[in-house]
Amino acid sequence: MARSHILYWIWLSLCVSPGSKASDVLLEYFDENAQKIYEAGKEDYEKLDLSEEVKARLLKKGSEEARKILFWCNDHGVRILAYDDPAFPQRLKRIGKRPVLLYCKGKDVDLNDNLLIAAVGTRRITEYGKRSAYTICHDLGCAGAVVVSGLAAGVDAVCHQGALDAGADTVAVLGCGIDITYPKENFELMEQIEKRGLVISEYKPGSRPSRSSFPIRNRIISGLSQGTLVIEADKQSGALITARCALSQGRDLFALPGMVGEQNSEGTNALLKEGALPVTDACDLLADYSLLYPHKIFIERIPIYHPDIVLSPYPRPTGKRGGTPKTADNTEASSKSPKSASKIEPSSSKEREPAASPKEEMKKPAPEAEQKKEARPRPAGANELTLKLLDLLEEAEGALSADQLCEKSGAPISSVMTTLTILEIRGYVSALPGGRFLLK
Repeated sequence: MARSHILYWIWLSLCVSPGSKASDVLLEYFDENAQKIYEAGKEDYEKLDLSEEVKARLLKKGSEEARKILFWCNDHGVRILAYDDPAFPQRLKRIGKRPVLLYCKGKDVDLNDNLLIAAVGTRRITEYGKRSAYTICHDLGCAGAVVVSGLAAGVDAVCHQGALDAGADTVAVLGCGIDITYPKENFELMEQIEKRGLVISEYKPGSRPSRSSFPIRNRIISGLSQGTLVIEADKQSGALITARCALSQGRDLFALPGMVGEQNSEGTNALLKEGALPVTDACDLLADYSLLYPHKIFIERIPIYHPDIVLSPYPRPTGKRGGTPKTADNTEASSKSPKSASKIEPSSSKEREPAASPKEEMKKPAPEAEQKKEARPRPAGANELTLKLLDLLEEAEGALSADQLCEKSGAPISSVMTTLTILEIRGYVSALPGGRFLLK
């Protein structure tokens, strides 16, 4: 697209604020042509239902700020997707208060011919919400869908990470300029999305986030997507704004059922009572879309999960520190020396083992190691890397970093991080400050 042509759209975006109905009025009257809007005069603008502030900006025909923005974008690898660009999301042309351009950074994700699903929720995420958000969005990505969210703390961040770990595309819609990370703790996540997904914003570079900017950007999150899934939300959550936008835009609305009386589930349960479709896994959501996207969505690629593993962590030893903790089969183990432990007799003949030959005795693990193994069963269907990482963490005296696990296992960092994240979700490991991991 010619540089002079792009300047008209940048100029127009500076005249109409994000979320303003002025964009709809101008695009409709001037046949969606930014150059016509620029070349129009006061008499033309007076005919339209525009605020005096917008009219004043339209009458200032200078392009200096637009040129500065264009040069900045060229220098920083930011693409400008104008309203009349063939790659501009066609779904956004059918919503109210249309954006006239989008600033984009990252992969050239197709926003028109893929299934885009918005996944949003509260910043104060619970463990239930974290497991559900990660698993559903990971599986959506495995099946071929693109996960759209807002890069906020809590549910949004987990949804993006689940899609990334599945090797799928994800789109982050910002409520600020594309050069600003908000919240700051998501800096690394934003960098990941810029490398492996797409970050977009309708706000000009340098725009700081505000309380009003996030509700405004929510219409973009739902507008880009065929369906919106609300993971967790209380009655005041901004995710409910996205849900209302989805309904007003004629999009499908889904919600994750939550515990009755739980604050984070009040919003989602209310949506379900009002007609939102319940979703407990990715297959619930994809059932109809797979027919609409037969060459894009493949439900059979979703990995098989075991709810008993995901929702119920392995049995932990019981008993007070210094006491006699029980193993998984409820037999007591001594916390004393091996010599003392050997004096403990099994409670019945059934628990006695036949005497082993000297050769077998050499191979037999020490009693403490054997009890430790029994107390930490492995996930059903676990792959080789998962078992390797669990063994390394079990052998370690303390926590190990991802780099240490990478070095010891010989696996690439991306595979190690993906496996560790899934193990954390399933309750097998704990993530500690400093990027270290500890077996639970």
